[in-house]
Amino acid sequence: MKNKTQLIRQLLGCWLWLLTSSSAWASHIIGGNIALSTMALREGESTLSMQLIFDEFSPGTVQNSVVVSVFRKSDNLRMADFTLQRELFQPIPYANAGCINMPLAKVVVVKYSAFVALPPTTYDAPEGYYVVWEQCCRNGAVVNLQNARNTGLVFYLEIPPTTIKNNSPAFKTPDVKYACRGLEFELDFGALDFDNDELQYSFVTPLAGFTDAGNAIPARSQRGPYPRARWAAGFDSLRAVPNANGMTINAQTGKINFQPTQLGRFVISVRCEEIRAGKKMGETRRDYEVIVIDCPKLTPPPVLIELKTAPQSAVIERQNGSITAVSLCRGDSVSLRTNDENPQWAYQWQLDGKDIMNQNRVSATFGQPGNYSVVKRFAKPCGTENTATASVQVVFKNSTNIKLISSKKMPLCSNDSTNLSIESNSRDLAVTWARDGRILSNTGPVLPSIRQAGFYKATATDRSSGCTSRDSLLVKIAPPPSVNIVAVGNPTFCANDSTKLIATQSKAYDYVWFLGDMPLVQATGNQWKPTKSGEYSVVITDTTTRCAARSNTIEILIKPAPTAVLDSIPPLCGLGIQAVSLNGSPQGGTYTGRGVVGQRFVTVNLTPGVYPVVYSVTNAVGCTSSARRNAIISTPPRLQTPRQLIILKGEGVVIKTNIPANSSVEWLPAAGLDNARSERPTASPTSTTIYKIRVQTPEGCVVELSVEVVVIELKIPNGFTPNADGVNDTWELEGIRNYPNCTVEIVNRWGNMVFKTQGYFDEWDGQYNGEPLPVGEYYYVVHLRELDYKFTGSVSIIR
Repeated sequence: MKNKTQLIRQLLGCWLWLLTSSSAWASHIIGGNIALSTMALREGESTLSMQLIFDEFSPGTVQNSVVVSVFRKSDNLRMADFTLQRELFQPIPYANAGCINMPLAKVVVVKYSAFVALPPTTYDAPEGYYVVWEQCCRNGAVVNLQNARNTGLVFYLEIPPTTIKNNSPAFKTPDVKYACRGLEFELDFGALDFDNDELQYSFVTPLAGFTDAGNAIPARSQRGPYPRARWAAGFDSLRAVPNANGMTINAQTGKINFQPTQLGRFVISVRCEEIRAGKKMGETRRDYEVIVIDCPKLTPPPVLIELKTAPQSAVIERQNGSITAVSLCRGDSVSLRTNDENPQWAYQWQLDGKDIMNQNRVSATFGQPGNYSVVKRFAKPCGTENTATASVQVVFKNSTNIKLISSKKMPLCSNDSTNLSIESNSRDLAVTWARDGRILSNTGPVLPSIRQAGFYKATATDRSSGCTSRDSLLVKIAPPPSVNIVAVGNPTFCANDSTKLIATQSKAYDYVWFLGDMPLVQATGNQWKPTKSGEYSVVITDTTTRCAARSNTIEILIKPAPTAVLDSIPPLCGLGIQAVSLNGSPQGGTYTGRGVVGQRFVTVNLTPGVYPVVYSVTNAVGCTSSARRNAIISTPPRLQTPRQLIILKGEGVVIKTNIPANSSVEWLPAAGLDNARSERPTASPTSTTIYKIRVQTPEGCVVELSVEVVVIELKIPNGFTPNADGVNDTWELEGIRNYPNCTVEIVNRWGNMVFKTQGYFDEWDGQYNGEPLPVGEYYYVVHLRELDYKFTGSVSIIR
């Protein structure tokens, strides 16, 4: 009774406060803002809109149109006046209207808009523009403004030049609710920006403009700047509402928080600035009135939790008529409900003290363990009411889970079977088996010898807990791999021949070949060449399914083959006709090849080259073996030696030849040679001698050539002393008279001829043109024309 009396007093006080306010039921604008949008419009076209919030409940007092003006910021030049038509009239009740029982428990949101032209060629001022609408007057009951009943309102928007595509921030529909004195209060002044620009929020002083009670509704707004409203004593933009812990606004979200301490009606003004790449694009403002009242404290009657539906195995515990605990089998769920479905109550189900999303009805269904509770409150709260709560603990029983196990991996091969068994930590189970939805007769924990494909399901109920667990397994039957082998060639063949066995080929197959029942470890491909007689088959395993199949059998018979041998054929020379005997074994075979005559190889009509000779022999079972050798006829070598070599008596000369490698050499006669078997001997005969060389190559070619070494008996001194002493006064060439056709030429160091003669009958006395030549070295050429041979050297004149 005491609480009820207190509630009546609080309601009566709120009603008297509102009633005694001189303008409580007048038609007043309590908030609003302007917005500009270019969404989905052509360049230069925009949608200009204004939202007004009235404390009016009679639509007849709302204007059908308003005039909004646009000014240039740089010089406040009026650019245009636009008429906006009313398009929305939306009453919005107070969210906590239960706090007072009065007709003013709602506001009206009115929206005006029009398509306007703001061509970039006209609206291109870098400083931008501002859009305004002003009217008088505010509610006289406003506490925080001086002379509120004679103070106008200005709704203000700043925009950039329309050369920049931009949408101004658009405030959300305001929160419509009373603020309760002494309780935390939150208002959302957030806005939306379709350009994804950064928004920054701050408190500002409301604008009053140039209207008053005598000029309440001007035909159009005046240009700025606009006077601000004057705060009442003790109020400012950061303390627009008296509060306990300060009034704050989140600069990023626009949410306002405070704890009011004084009853009344208060004006709050918020500025939303639009930032793009660090530069301010524009701003918009919203004014709004907050009503602070004393809210009564109410408590709903107790709430009880009742059972709506539950599985038969569930265990329910109750205390004082309310369910307090539910034990479920894992996988089951329980539906609970409250005991009162009166629409005046609102419910919220919680898990471990936290609200469960979308669980705000009378009933709820739960399938997970936890501490659940339901909170009961008034459907139309005042903001300070108490709540009623009931809790229930949902737990899972110690029930068992089962798992189906197959003794063979899936898929199952068509020639195989598997056992399905239940894996569980419970020994007391009632089991039901089903295949493709049809119940099977087996009720044990093992379903043996499964050969049929299908969807197998086991349902096991623990007899002690009553909980049922289910598991299923899909049994797939895989067909065996396709396998067949064929012999490429005759399965009966000689040992020196072969036959290939080829099996079905696939990259997904593994192969194991068998000789009888013996696996051939080294044979792992789809082909195999048998080397022994016997029955061959192959086992193919599909690497994907691991299913295997064995092929057909092919019998292989390998006959023995003889071993033919042919001795090597000695090398032959391409000079003349040569013949060699051929020696092959075992005897009785035949020789074939070009140059083969019977059992010999003959070079008749054959040019130098390589001639294959084949010896073939066939045994009693018809197997033939062959041996092959090459008969090589070599090209006779071309031997080169000088035809004649000339030396002075007592000297030697090297006889140069081009002897083929590995050839034998013999020189005749050996007299005067340092090595008669050398390829390049030095010849030093005492008289002219003709040497013969005989060369024999490894192929048997013999070549003979001759070279004449001519020995000249001539002495050429290297100096003389023409000093008229009768000794060595001339250059004497001993033996030169044997060559009467010789020529002798002598030049000095500069190449000048100083002596020349044909036939050396008059010996040189060291003079030129009758004058003695100077001491020194001179150069001679002695040409023996009879042998066409020249001697060259130097001779010195010494005095």
